[in-house]
Amino acid sequence: MANMQYVEIPYVEKPVSRIFYGTAAHPFMEGGDGNELLDSIFATGVNAFDTARVYQLSEKSLGKWIADRGNREEIVVLSKCGHPSPFGKKRINEKDIRKTLSASADARSWPPKRTAPCLRSPWHGSLARI
Repeated sequence: MANMQYVEIPYVEKPVSRIFYGTAAHPFMEGGDGNELLDSIFATGVNAFDTARVYQLSEKSLGKWIADRGNREEIVVLSKCGHPSPFGKKRINEKDIRKTLSASADARSWPPKRTAPCLRSPWHGSLARI
């Protein structure tokens, strides 16, 4: 961990590693157990993890690792939403984004209260610009 560089990101209350580990890969997308791999990544000092609803079951795999290790307060999770539906429907609106965030929280097995407050202000600005 001594060599990892960290930065501050607005609305995030802890240092964030400059490297994010993305979960859009095997075994995460299949909902598989990636605990050993995530343990190894975390041991290097990476505390930031990327996931999204469109990464199939990766949120579930990441959530299981977090629950098994009890390390939620030590890590930063970047999740994305607003991707078009499988039928091409645009979903950049408050209702669809809230629905996606709620489904993501259910898949990860931790409540959205940790991330929702930090999204409100910049989130509404982004919606206004679209």
